[in-house]
Amino acid sequence: MLPERLVTFRNDSAFVELLNELSEPAETLITTGLSDGLNVEIASGLIESTQVVQRPPKEIE
Repeated sequence: MLPERLVTFRNDSAFVELLNELSEPAETLITTGLSDGLNVEIASGLIESTQVVQRPPKEIE
């Protein structure tokens, strides 16, 4: 499970950002399962110990 705010949905695909070997964020394709609107199940594409990049919230101007 991950907070749904960490998942980017685009063109019927879901992505999360992980740090690559250069410690830079890189998008990774995942498959999602059930969602309760706050958290989403990750069916494949990540292992449990993987740390996902969490960006700070965008400020509204």
